[in-house]
Amino acid sequence: MTRLKYGLIGLLVLLGLALLLSLNKPSNPETRVHDVVEITETTDSNVIDTAKYNLHKLGTGNYTIDLHQVHNDRTFLLSLHKAAKSDSAREANLKRAGELVEATLVNKVFHYWYGTPWDFNGHTNTPNKGNVACGYFVSTTLKHIGLQVNRYTLAQQNPQNEALSLSCGDTIFKFQYVAAMNVVDSLSAFTPGLYFVGLSSHVGFVLVRKQTVFFIHSNYVGDGGVAIELAKYSDAFLSSRSFTLARISHNPKLINKWIHSEEVSVVTSSD
Repeated sequence: MTRLKYGLIGLLVLLGLALLLSLNKPSNPETRVHDVVEITETTDSNVIDTAKYNLHKLGTGNYTIDLHQVHNDRTFLLSLHKAAKSDSAREANLKRAGELVEATLVNKVFHYWYGTPWDFNGHTNTPNKGNVACGYFVSTTLKHIGLQVNRYTLAQQNPQNEALSLSCGDTIFKFQYVAAMNVVDSLSAFTPGLYFVGLSSHVGFVLVRKQTVFFIHSNYVGDGGVAIELAKYSDAFLSSRSFTLARISHNPKLINKWIHSEEVSVVTSSD
């Protein structure tokens, strides 16, 4: 009887130790961006330190409410722009508006779209409902924050025409027949901000922060879907031999159209 008693006690101790070990066992890191991933990119090429690069998910958790807030912010900026007494004041307001556009897209809008499946013909207007092609991911998110652009017409253009359309006459940057890693190195020295990028046969956004280049796009490689990647690890980015970029957050012509709800003309192949 005594042996049985001590045997049961020993078994309970072993079970307790096993439970403690299971609770302390680290979980596998997620491969998609999360609010905070306190792990460096050197551990896993798919993991991004969101705290380091200020890529936190912000907003209410309700896409419609957050888009309505963007509309209110734009209305406020328009009133400031109209009240500005000098060119310098208007320039400062455009800079502020550009920063808001970048923050809204990167920290609010894109997060709703992450994980939305890619399809060549995908054109959903709702994040994570249906599929979305690369061009429609770009045009739809810009349309949703209030840029007056035909999301169908823009998405159906070739990458260079999309860049020309969004540049609104601003400077565009081209890299042709340059190794993709050399392009990444060059972009890391660009002014921090959000850019549109057209590749050989693909489009998306480039985000430059702390001399690090991110590629945000509806990924057709592997399982695909909308994702943010380090450009230096992105198969879609690295496979391109042509890169055409247009500024988004630092483009005063585009931001001015956004503030005033003015139409962005789409450059078509026939233009």
